[in-house]
Amino acid sequence: MLKVRVFFIFFLVMGFLSTGCSTLSGDKGAQSTPRPSHVQKKRELDVEAATRAHLAAGVQYLSSGEMGHAHRHLKRALELDAESVEVHNALAVFYQAEGDGVREEFHFKKALELDGDNSSVWHNYGSSLCRRGLYDKARYYLMKSAVDYSYARRAESYQNLGHCEVLAGNKKAALAAYENAHRLDKNLAKTLLSLSKLKFEEGSNDVSMELYKRYLSLAKQNSESLWLGIQLERVFGDKNALASYELALRKRFPGSNEFTLFQESLNSMKNEP
Repeated sequence: MLKVRVFFIFFLVMGFLSTGCSTLSGDKGAQSTPRPSHVQKKRELDVEAATRAHLAAGVQYLSSGEMGHAHRHLKRALELDAESVEVHNALAVFYQAEGDGVREEFHFKKALELDGDNSSVWHNYGSSLCRRGLYDKARYYLMKSAVDYSYARRAESYQNLGHCEVLAGNKKAALAAYENAHRLDKNLAKTLLSLSKLKFEEGSNDVSMELYKRYLSLAKQNSESLWLGIQLERVFGDKNALASYELALRKRFPGSNEFTLFQESLNSMKNEP
């Protein structure tokens, strides 16, 4: 599983901007540009098609974790079109997965230099900044993509913003971001789980349970969801569900932080009068 999938959702948009493809025409500084010949047009189209093909292949290999193949195709796409925002965006995500922060930052900055109004780049860069603990800068870019009404992935930007606010210790802001994500997309599993957790922490148990059940209908259990389920069923009293969640947490995630919290809660309950 790629590191980029630990939590943050990254998006790689392969649609080229109308001015983003490299061309092989003459001197750009000339007073008048000669009309491209049929051969020149065909060559430009061939370069664009080849760039698209290598970019698509690179993204596909990246998503499946085949990093060698991904790098080869993305580097070839860059050779064909060094001014492609989408290629730099994809390479930034590639280097993030590889843990190469220097190259990751270079390609994000280059993508923003080429197109400072690209919401996919804003989303990915903001998510990257948050992962690195740069919460103020992350908030700036994630909010920019989240409020761009033309951006199809606004819900995911709000979701990543919510997670970033949790990491920054701003639970009120996190709740607002997650609620916006949920408003835009009722089927975001991570948002449902995070909202359920925040609602439980503020004492809204009924709302928390409703969100939790919706989460279970969409996603598989993990250590975080099992621990939340245990806490909820200690309130609602479904002993069968409680036993099932406890067993699953013990068997599947014995090394998790949630299992440690579970054990501590048992010890605390034993010491209660």
